[in-house]
Amino acid sequence: MNEINTYLLLVGSLLLNPSPTMAQTMTDHENIFSLRHTCVGIPEGDKLRIYALRKGDWQLTDSIALPKDYQALDGNIRKVYMLMENQMVFHGFYGERKDTLLFNDSIQMNGVSHWIRSPHSTEKDIWIYEDGRITVYAKDGETWLKMDMRELISRMLNSEEVPPLVKEDGTTPFKKLYFFENEAGDFTVTVYDDKMTFYRYEFPAVYREALQIDFEEKYGYSLPSPKEMEFILPDQSITAFIYDRHMVAVVFPEMIRYYTYDFAQKKWKQNSDVPDLAYQS
Repeated sequence: MNEINTYLLLVGSLLLNPSPTMAQTMTDHENIFSLRHTCVGIPEGDKLRIYALRKGDWQLTDSIALPKDYQALDGNIRKVYMLMENQMVFHGFYGERKDTLLFNDSIQMNGVSHWIRSPHSTEKDIWIYEDGRITVYAKDGETWLKMDMRELISRMLNSEEVPPLVKEDGTTPFKKLYFFENEAGDFTVTVYDDKMTFYRYEFPAVYREALQIDFEEKYGYSLPSPKEMEFILPDQSITAFIYDRHMVAVVFPEMIRYYTYDFAQKKWKQNSDVPDLAYQS
């Protein structure tokens, strides 16, 4: 009887106080991300496992150390972005040196969920949602420049009619934000528990009409609206992210599945060219 009690106490202590080894194997599902175009980074404890699609099969090709106090992750072809409480750390590949952006009164992240992931370029730049607007911080030499995308687009179109891209609803805040681009244009994507919604700047009527005509002539289909691009997360899924800037990758327990948008049927379909990625959850 004493042996049974001792065993039960041991099991209970492991459940209440998991060992460092157990904790380190936990997968951070919300921060699985796309990098190097067709690679996927999966954070597991203090390591980032990098998988590459080679000859139609997923292979573990690299692993890098993660700081213990990171808040979010993302990447592109040249680097991994590691968002910390007061800074962004850039881990470079191909000989690119490590760099850091310190947040201050003039450069503020404004919360993890307001960082717009899947960077536009291979350079060091950060895109942040701020009260209905998108602010870009880009590095020029040793100086970080600040740009307001709505103002920039308004100047390009010589128009003040370009409204803010998206307004966050206080009752249903974003979980994550991403960039997305396909033949229908450039979008900002909001991720919620049950869906992903797509937004693009609403240009003045004359520009919208020109875009619609150009799309129909080029592809033979009508230009889908952002509402038609909405993606409903499947049952049993945990979250989703943007893969290779033009696909939706859905994270299930121990598997990632990839989807592309079908313009003819105006719906999302599983991509048969990209196999599911199995991983240890």
